Amino acid sequence: MKLKMKLVAVAAALASLAGVAHADLTSGSTVNNGSFSLLAFNTVSRDWYIRDLGYLLNSFLPSSITTTAGDGGVTGDKTPDAGLLINGSVQSNFSDAAFATWFSAQTASDVRWMVGSYDQISSSSTTSQRRVIMSSKNDAQTWTNANLDSFVASGNWGGLASFFNPGGLSKTGTNIFAQADTGANGGLNLNTLGTVGDSQSLFYTVRSAFTGSSSNLATTTRFGNSSEFATITLQANGDLIYSLAAATTAPPVPLPPALWMMGAGLVAIGGMVRRRRAAALQA
Repeated sequence: MKLKMKLVAVAAALASLAGVAHADLTSGSTVNNGSFSLLAFNTVSRDWYIRDLGYLLNSFLPSSITTTAGDGGVTGDKTPDAGLLINGSVQSNFSDAAFATWFSAQTASDVRWMVGSYDQISSSSTTSQRRVIMSSKNDAQTWTNANLDSFVASGNWGGLASFFNPGGLSKTGTNIFAQADTGANGGLNLNTLGTVGDSQSLFYTVRSAFTGSSSNLATTTRFGNSSEFATITLQANGDLIYSLAAATTAPPVPLPPALWMMGAGLVAIGGMVRRRRAAALQA
């Protein structure tokens, strides 16, 4: 199913219930459950656009993934075999008309985007570990533990909250991060980011060791179910589309015609034997 995510309703409802005019991003630097957010930026002008996607890291985990007790002990449900569930239904709220306005002022070929969320807290205890959700246009994307460390650094994705807060549904600005391409680490390099209109894969990645071993590969799970992998696409009008078809059950394998014929023959032979025995008893 393809879900055009109209985020206005969720963000407005949350702000209304909270009685405030803005909704800040939750930083994974202070709690191990950061906000799931969209970042688009111009690699030349360094203009940026950030959108709050309305979820925290623990509420957008792939199915069958369970966090440690220190990270909430939550089991994900966003890629079930029955199909994608968002907030318990197939209705989503992930669109922002402000993106179309921002994007129209940019040179389209210079714009890159990604979604992400993170937990920056890491220690030698098994109750906490650094982990992230990242999108990538590379279907076979892998990251090292050092990539995760760089991703959550204050000059990269870990600094998103400082650009955004206070904010509402979305916010724009200039001079994103310290480098025009936001650095060659984690998901924030041009090798892994898509242009507007591209579809990207989504990954949940956890440090493979709590400390040290920076060059080792992190443990990565790609979002998807038993039928296919999920994709996420940002369109020029501001629609963010998360696509994942419901898993299908394989149909029963039909028996070859020869087996049907053999079975019919055996039934016919059995009938002949029974008639001959009945005739013999009557003789």
